[in-house]
Amino acid sequence: MYQLHVVPSSENSKVGACATTYRPVGDSAKGEGTCPSGCPHLGKACYTRKGKTNLWQARSAAKFDSMDKLTSKGAQFIRFLTSGDWFKTDPTAPKGYSTDLEHANDAIRVCRQNPRVTGWSYCHDIQQFVADTGYSYNARNLPANFHLLASCEDLDVKAWAIAHGFKTARVIKTMADKTEDEVFCPYDKAKHLGKKQADIKIRCVNCRLCWEGPRNIAFLEQ
Repeated sequence: MYQLHVVPSSENSKVGACATTYRPVGDSAKGEGTCPSGCPHLGKACYTRKGKTNLWQARSAAKFDSMDKLTSKGAQFIRFLTSGDWFKTDPTAPKGYSTDLEHANDAIRVCRQNPRVTGWSYCHDIQQFVADTGYSYNARNLPANFHLLASCEDLDVKAWAIAHGFKTARVIKTMADKTEDEVFCPYDKAKHLGKKQADIKIRCVNCRLCWEGPRNIAFLEQ
């Protein structure tokens, strides 16, 4: 059993029409949530601490929904982990946390059982995730319809992730911080340039840059 809130039909202003999951945000090594201790956004600029996402991530701490609920309303897209991450408290692990394998296995199973569904997510400690799965879960042997991006600010970690076949996603402060192999998230770029949220028509489910094409993603800090 693992903490999980499932919304089988959602219309997020950025993501678009899809199914999604929420897990509690916080340092997993301290028992405060499901995020890795090293995430630079913990307690700072994390978007999950704002608006409805903050409400749902808080409620997810007391929920243990079945992952199978994700496909109960015919969703074509699944955004795994709109809040939270892939980890759990583990006092026996060197970092005090490890990958929640029950949760990860279930997410991957749902994609394997529903090959016409596109699932995507992000991991803020991709090296720990890969190591905890005995390197059986890496970019080259995950289901073709399950897209896991490595969230990393450290360029050395980014290079490691790319070498292991993962696309990367970085949060950057200014447009000048983007590297040549990255493309801006168009939604974030529009907001960064002052466009009102109601006027931004692009959604993740029709943009698809996070899982289509070779370029890595740059998210502008909001």
